[in-house]
Amino acid sequence: MLRYYRSWPLLSFINLLLVIFICVGIIVLAADYSRGEAVDLSPTKPVEMKFSGAGELEQSDRTIYNLFIASAFYSYPEVIENPPIPVALDLPPELWMEWPVIPIVSERAKEVFRNGLAQGNNPKAFSIIGDCQSEPQLFLGVYDTDQYQLPADSHNLQETIMHFSGSFSRWGPAVIDGGTPATVLARSWSSQNGCGSGEIPLVCELRIHKPVIVFVNLGTHWTDRNPEYLRQIVSIILEHGAVPILATKADNLEGNNANNIEMARIAMEYGVPLWNFRATVQELPHDGLDPVKQGGYMYLTEEGLVRRRLSALQVLDSVWRGLIEE
Repeated sequence: MLRYYRSWPLLSFINLLLVIFICVGIIVLAADYSRGEAVDLSPTKPVEMKFSGAGELEQSDRTIYNLFIASAFYSYPEVIENPPIPVALDLPPELWMEWPVIPIVSERAKEVFRNGLAQGNNPKAFSIIGDCQSEPQLFLGVYDTDQYQLPADSHNLQETIMHFSGSFSRWGPAVIDGGTPATVLARSWSSQNGCGSGEIPLVCELRIHKPVIVFVNLGTHWTDRNPEYLRQIVSIILEHGAVPILATKADNLEGNNANNIEMARIAMEYGVPLWNFRATVQELPHDGLDPVKQGGYMYLTEEGLVRRRLSALQVLDSVWRGLIEE
C-alpha cells in the first residue's frame, strides 16, 4: 500500500502528459480541417475541350485543381425533354414557391457583369460557395468529364460546358463541409491554399478565381443571423464585379421556409438572379430528400442530385447568355 501511494505522483504526472498530448493532437487536427484544402484524389489530368479554327473540337492538356469525379455518382441519365425557360417575375418573395426555376437577368446584373470584366474578372470562370452538397462530385464536377448526358438538342448547354471548362470541378475555399453563411465570412475557415493571412474564404475565392458568376448554395444549416450574413455575401460578390445566383433549397429544416423566403427577398432587393431549385424537385417523393440519412430530409436523393445538377447547368447557361446579350 505504501508503494502505491509513493507511485501516485508519478502516475498523475504521466496522466497529465497523456491529456496534454491528446489535446494537442485534437487542436492540430482541427487546424488542418479548418484550412479547407481541396485534395486531388486523381493523378490524371482532366482534358479541356475547345474549338479549333475549323470549328471542330480539339483537346489540350490542362491541370485543374479539383477532386477526381467518379462516374459512379452519375448513374442516372440527365435527360429532361422540356427544360424550363426564364419568365418575367412579378411576385412578392412570400410567393417564392411560384417563382420560375430560371430567372430573367436584370439590367443591374448586366451592369455588374460589365464592371467585373473591366476589373479583370475571367469571363470563362464561375465559382460556387456552399456546403457539402456543393462539392464537385455531388454538384457540377461531372461536366468537366465525359460522364454526363444532356437532353436532346442541347448544343447551347454543351457550348456553356466548354466555355466554363475547369470551373465545374473546382473545389474552392468557399465550399465547406457543413458550411453556413457565417463560415464563408469567417477567417478561421479560410483555406491556406493561396489565401492571404486573415482572408475570409469568400474573398479568397473571388480573388483567386476571378469569376463572373457565383452560385450561392447556402441555408440548410440555418441560424437567425443568416439573412444578415447573406446580405454581406451578396454585397461582397457584387463589389468584386461578379453576379451571384441565389438558390432555394429543397429542405425545410427550419420549419417555416424562412431561408427560401429570405433568398427571394434578397434576390429582389439586390436585383440578382434567383434559381428556384425547390420547384424542380417538389413532385419527387419527399421533395427529392432522403428521409433516413443523418436524421432525414437534409440530403438529396440520387434523383434529386441529378435534377439539381442539370437545373444548375441550365440556369448557368441562361444567366450567362443574359449577361452577354447586348
